[in-house]
Amino acid sequence: MHSFEVQNIHTKVGALRVVGYNKILDKFHYFYIPRHAYEHLTWSISIVLELYQNKHDNKEPAWTGIPQKKSRKFWAYECESFLEMATKTG
Repeated sequence: MHSFEVQNIHTKVGALRVVGYNKILDKFHYFYIPRHAYEHLTWSISIVLELYQNKHDNKEPAWTGIPQKKSRKFWAYECESFLEMATKTG
């Protein structure tokens, strides 16, 4: 699995600003995640980039670096740029 992990979220009180590096596509992803989107979680959030589930075919996964539809939970909070992430409020 390729993902961005944010831990110790139980100590956070506001929105999260997350920068994750996608080594497959050689690019950064920026997220502004409001408190209400993660307040139900107790320890960490995982922004899943790509998930490989077929463990029994003995093949190497063909990673694309593109988020899959079924694992896009926090991708609604992705920003277009660092500037947008850094200046966003509410």
